[in-house]
Amino acid sequence: NVMSYLTGSASSGGKPQPSGDVSDGAEYIAIEMSRDHNCKHPRERKLLEEAHEGELDIVVCKSPDSCYVKGKLQPTRAFGDFYLKYSEFMRQPDDDSSAGKYVPPPYTPPYITATPEVEVRKLVKGRDEFLIIATDGLWDMVSSQEAVEIAAIHLRSKGGTPTEASEALVTEALRRAATNNGITVDRLRSLRQGRSRRTKHDDISVIVVDLNQLLDMYYWG
Repeated sequence: NVMSYLTGSASSGGKPQPSGDVSDGAEYIAIEMSRDHNCKHPRERKLLEEAHEGELDIVVCKSPDSCYVKGKLQPTRAFGDFYLKYSEFMRQPDDDSSAGKYVPPPYTPPYITATPEVEVRKLVKGRDEFLIIATDGLWDMVSSQEAVEIAAIHLRSKGGTPTEASEALVTEALRRAATNNGITVDRLRSLRQGRSRRTKHDDISVIVVDLNQLLDMYYWG
Protein backbone atom coordinates (compact mmCIF):
# COMPACT_ATOMS: atom_id res chain seq x y z
CA ASN A 1 0.00 0.00 0.00
CA VAL A 2 1.23 3.48 -0.82
CA MET A 3 2.34 5.64 2.09
CA SER A 4 1.79 9.40 1.99
CA TYR A 5 3.54 11.90 4.22
CA LEU A 6 2.56 15.39 5.35
CA THR A 7 3.46 17.75 8.13
CA GLY A 8 1.16 19.94 10.17
CA SER A 9 2.59 23.38 10.79
CA ALA A 10 1.41 26.25 12.96
CA SER A 11 0.30 29.19 10.86
CA SER A 12 -0.33 32.87 11.38
CA GLY A 13 -2.17 34.75 8.68
CA GLY A 14 -1.69 31.81 6.33
CA LYS A 15 2.10 31.91 6.69
CA PRO A 16 4.21 29.48 8.76
CA GLN A 17 5.48 30.99 12.00
CA PRO A 18 9.29 31.23 12.05
CA SER A 19 9.40 30.62 15.78
CA GLY A 20 7.42 30.68 19.01
CA ASP A 21 5.13 28.37 20.92
CA VAL A 22 1.80 27.22 19.52
CA SER A 23 -1.33 28.17 21.46
CA ASP A 24 -4.48 26.07 21.65
CA GLY A 25 -6.22 28.50 19.31
CA ALA A 26 -3.58 28.31 16.60
CA GLU A 27 -4.53 27.15 13.15
CA TYR A 28 -2.58 24.49 11.29
CA ILE A 29 -1.77 24.06 7.64
CA ALA A 30 -1.04 20.84 5.77
CA ILE A 31 2.26 20.64 3.92
CA GLU A 32 2.31 17.60 1.66
CA MET A 33 5.64 15.79 1.66
CA SER A 34 4.76 13.24 -1.02
CA ARG A 35 2.53 12.87 -4.05
CA ASP A 36 -0.04 10.19 -4.63
CA HIS A 37 1.55 7.65 -6.98
CA ASN A 38 -1.70 6.39 -8.47
CA CYS A 39 -2.33 6.06 -12.19
CA LYS A 40 -5.66 7.89 -11.89
CA HIS A 41 -3.68 11.13 -11.65
CA PRO A 42 -2.78 12.84 -14.97
CA ARG A 43 0.89 13.25 -14.00
CA GLU A 44 1.39 9.53 -13.37
CA ARG A 45 -0.63 8.55 -16.44
CA LYS A 46 1.44 10.86 -18.64
CA LEU A 47 4.69 9.30 -17.39
CA LEU A 48 3.39 5.81 -18.23
CA GLU A 49 2.12 6.84 -21.66
CA GLU A 50 5.43 8.47 -22.55
CA ALA A 51 7.42 5.43 -21.38
CA HIS A 52 5.17 2.92 -23.21
CA GLU A 53 4.11 4.75 -26.33
CA GLY A 54 1.41 3.00 -28.35
CA GLU A 55 0.15 0.74 -25.53
CA LEU A 56 -3.51 1.69 -25.46
CA ASP A 57 -4.13 -0.37 -22.33
CA ILE A 58 -1.29 1.19 -20.34
CA VAL A 59 -3.95 2.63 -17.99
CA VAL A 60 -7.39 1.05 -17.75
CA CYS A 61 -10.04 3.02 -15.85
CA LYS A 62 -13.22 1.48 -14.44
CA SER A 63 -14.23 4.94 -13.19
CA PRO A 64 -12.48 8.33 -12.82
CA ASP A 65 -11.24 7.28 -9.35
CA SER A 66 -10.46 3.66 -10.19
CA CYS A 67 -7.65 3.29 -12.73
CA TYR A 68 -5.14 0.45 -13.11
CA VAL A 69 -1.70 0.03 -14.70
CA LYS A 70 -2.27 -2.50 -17.51
CA GLY A 71 -5.61 -3.18 -15.86
CA LYS A 72 -3.89 -4.78 -12.85
CA LEU A 73 -2.62 -2.32 -10.23
CA GLN A 74 -3.54 1.20 -9.13
CA PRO A 75 -0.21 2.35 -7.58
CA THR A 76 2.63 3.24 -9.92
CA ARG A 77 5.22 2.52 -7.22
CA ALA A 78 5.31 -0.66 -5.16
CA PHE A 79 7.74 -3.01 -3.41
CA GLY A 80 6.26 -6.18 -4.90
CA ASP A 81 4.17 -6.93 -8.01
CA PHE A 82 7.29 -8.10 -9.82
CA TYR A 83 5.35 -9.24 -12.89
CA LEU A 84 4.89 -5.55 -13.72
CA LYS A 85 8.65 -5.01 -13.39
CA TYR A 86 10.36 -8.11 -14.80
CA SER A 87 9.13 -10.46 -17.54
CA GLU A 88 10.49 -13.56 -15.76
CA PHE A 89 7.91 -13.10 -13.02
CA MET A 90 4.93 -13.19 -15.35
CA ARG A 91 3.33 -16.55 -16.09
CA GLN A 92 2.72 -17.74 -19.64
CA PRO A 93 -0.83 -17.68 -21.04
CA ASP A 94 -1.11 -21.50 -20.97
CA ASP A 95 0.13 -21.81 -17.39
CA ASP A 96 -2.26 -22.41 -14.51
CA SER A 97 -3.45 -19.19 -12.83
CA SER A 98 -1.74 -20.34 -9.63
CA ALA A 99 1.58 -19.68 -11.37
CA GLY A 100 1.03 -15.93 -11.09
CA LYS A 101 -0.37 -12.99 -12.99
CA TYR A 102 -0.59 -12.75 -16.77
CA VAL A 103 -0.54 -9.54 -18.80
CA PRO A 104 -1.57 -9.92 -22.46
CA PRO A 105 0.57 -8.25 -25.12
CA PRO A 106 1.78 -5.65 -25.67
CA TYR A 107 3.96 -6.29 -22.62
CA THR A 108 7.04 -4.10 -22.17
CA PRO A 109 8.02 -3.98 -18.49
CA PRO A 110 8.93 -2.28 -16.25
CA TYR A 111 5.65 -0.46 -15.70
CA ILE A 112 6.08 0.34 -12.01
CA THR A 113 9.03 1.02 -9.74
CA ALA A 114 10.00 0.89 -6.08
CA THR A 115 12.22 3.98 -6.37
CA PRO A 116 11.07 6.46 -3.70
CA GLU A 117 10.29 10.11 -4.25
CA VAL A 118 12.36 12.10 -1.78
CA GLU A 119 11.30 15.45 -0.34
CA VAL A 120 13.58 17.36 2.03
CA ARG A 121 12.29 19.88 4.58
CA LYS A 122 14.30 21.57 7.31
CA LEU A 123 12.34 21.28 10.55
CA VAL A 124 11.87 24.42 12.64
CA LYS A 125 10.78 24.21 16.26
CA GLY A 126 7.52 26.09 16.83
CA ARG A 127 6.58 25.79 13.17
CA ASP A 128 6.67 22.12 12.26
CA GLU A 129 4.34 20.36 14.68
CA PHE A 130 3.73 16.79 13.60
CA LEU A 131 4.11 14.31 10.77
CA ILE A 132 1.31 12.08 9.48
CA ILE A 133 2.30 8.89 7.66
CA ALA A 134 -0.64 6.98 6.24
CA THR A 135 -1.77 4.59 3.53
CA ASP A 136 -4.25 5.56 0.86
CA GLY A 137 -7.12 4.11 2.87
CA LEU A 138 -6.98 7.31 4.93
CA TRP A 139 -6.47 9.69 2.01
CA ASP A 140 -9.41 8.17 0.12
CA MET A 141 -11.65 9.48 2.90
CA VAL A 142 -9.86 12.48 4.42
CA SER A 143 -8.11 15.40 2.77
CA SER A 144 -4.63 16.47 3.85
CA GLN A 145 -5.95 19.58 5.57
CA GLU A 146 -8.69 17.64 7.36
CA ALA A 147 -6.14 15.12 8.59
CA VAL A 148 -3.94 17.86 10.02
CA GLU A 149 -6.90 19.50 11.77
CA ILE A 150 -8.05 16.20 13.29
CA ALA A 151 -4.53 15.37 14.48
CA ALA A 152 -4.08 18.87 15.90
CA ILE A 153 -7.27 18.60 17.97
CA HIS A 154 -6.18 15.37 19.60
CA LEU A 155 -2.46 16.08 19.84
CA ARG A 156 -2.53 19.76 20.84
CA SER A 157 -5.96 21.02 21.93
CA LYS A 158 -6.76 17.87 23.92
CA GLY A 159 -3.15 17.22 24.95
CA GLY A 160 -3.30 13.68 23.66
CA THR A 161 -0.64 11.30 22.43
CA PRO A 162 0.43 10.53 18.85
CA THR A 163 -1.27 7.15 19.25
CA GLU A 164 -4.55 8.83 20.16
CA ALA A 165 -4.23 11.18 17.17
CA SER A 166 -3.56 8.19 14.88
CA GLU A 167 -6.58 6.32 16.23
CA ALA A 168 -8.78 9.40 15.74
CA LEU A 169 -7.79 9.56 12.07
CA VAL A 170 -8.54 5.86 11.55
CA THR A 171 -11.90 6.26 13.31
CA GLU A 172 -12.86 9.22 11.11
CA ALA A 173 -11.89 7.36 7.94
CA LEU A 174 -14.00 4.36 9.02
CA ARG A 175 -16.93 6.63 9.89
CA ARG A 176 -16.88 8.16 6.42
CA ALA A 177 -16.49 4.77 4.73
CA ALA A 178 -19.48 3.47 6.69
CA THR A 179 -21.55 6.50 5.71
CA ASN A 180 -20.61 6.09 2.05
CA ASN A 181 -21.78 2.47 2.16
CA GLY A 182 -24.94 3.13 4.13
CA ILE A 183 -23.96 1.03 7.16
CA THR A 184 -22.89 1.68 10.72
CA VAL A 185 -19.28 1.79 11.85
CA ASP A 186 -19.90 -1.24 14.07
CA ARG A 187 -21.21 -3.16 11.07
CA LEU A 188 -18.21 -2.13 9.02
CA ARG A 189 -15.79 -3.17 11.75
CA SER A 190 -17.53 -6.55 12.03
CA LEU A 191 -16.84 -7.44 8.39
CA ARG A 192 -14.06 -9.97 7.93
CA GLN A 193 -10.88 -8.76 6.33
CA GLY A 194 -10.67 -9.70 2.69
CA ARG A 195 -12.24 -8.86 -0.65
CA SER A 196 -15.72 -8.14 0.70
CA ARG A 197 -14.39 -5.55 3.10
CA ARG A 198 -12.01 -4.09 0.54
CA THR A 199 -15.06 -3.12 -1.52
CA LYS A 200 -16.01 -0.80 1.34
CA HIS A 201 -12.61 0.81 2.02
CA ASP A 202 -8.91 0.33 1.38
CA ASP A 203 -6.37 -0.59 4.07
CA ILE A 204 -6.05 2.16 6.69
CA SER A 205 -2.73 2.47 8.51
CA VAL A 206 -1.76 5.72 10.24
CA ILE A 207 1.27 6.87 12.23
CA VAL A 208 1.45 10.35 13.78
CA VAL A 209 4.87 11.59 14.85
CA ASP A 210 5.13 14.49 17.30
CA LEU A 211 7.88 16.60 15.76
CA ASN A 212 8.05 18.85 18.84
CA GLN A 213 9.28 15.89 20.88
CA LEU A 214 11.87 15.01 18.25
CA LEU A 215 13.09 18.59 18.02
CA ASP A 216 13.33 18.81 21.83
CA MET A 217 15.50 15.69 21.80
CA TYR A 218 17.66 17.17 19.03
CA TYR A 219 18.18 20.55 20.71
CA TRP A 220 18.33 19.48 24.34
CA GLY A 221 19.35 15.80 24.22
